[in-house]
Order: sequence, then structure tokens, then C-alpha cells
Amino acid sequence: MTNVALYLQAQETLTDIIKQLEPLQTKFEKGSSQYTLLIRRLMAFHLALDLVKQKNSYTITPSSYTSAQLQQAIKTISSALKKTEKIPIKLRHNLTQQQRLLRQISAYHLALELIEEALQTCES
Repeated sequence: MTNVALYLQAQETLTDIIKQLEPLQTKFEKGSSQYTLLIRRLMAFHLALDLVKQKNSYTITPSSYTSAQLQQAIKTISSALKKTEKIPIKLRHNLTQQQRLLRQISAYHLALELIEEALQTCES
């Protein structure tokens, strides 16, 4: 798969994840730990999606994110990645879910790479 295809697939996957998470905001009480975790995930995935979109459009813009935001996104996406990487072992017989999880894992790796690049740019 080419880099362009990887970025487009990551963009689609991150968009799907965000669409799945956004409706959950109404299910948790504001201020609860579940709500806070959800908001952190949404912020991290929106940040990652923004960086992937920039890469897809070949635009190089200065990071509008702070070092703290980028570090929090790395922490949040790394956590999601670790949890997601454990799942496919249980899903060997469900090819559709396994393919979806593999796309998520690929998108997480790509997002982490882009966030780390942005963090290096931000700190220099």
C-alpha cells in the first residue's frame, strides 16, 4: 500500500472512530472519569485527524497545538493502541472485525508518528 493510500485509510479510520465516540458524550455525566476519558480520546483523535489531513493535502503548517496537547495525545493514542493490539487474538474467526482492528492499529501508529513529528517541531 502506498503512503497516500495509508494516509487516506488512516483519515477514514480516524473519522469513523470519532463518529463512534461523539454520541457517547451524552451517556456520561460531565465531570465523571468516563466523561473525562472520552473527551481526552476525542481531542487526541481530532488532533491526529487534523495532522493526517494536513499530510494528505501536502500542506506544511506550523503546529497550532501546544506541547502539552501533543504529549497528551501521544499518551491517549498509545493507550488505545495497546488495548486494541490485544483484541485480535480473540477475533481470529471474525475476519471483518479483525480487518477493522488492523486498520485502527495502522491508523494509531501513523497518528503517533505524525504527532511525534509535530512535537519535535513544536519543541525546536
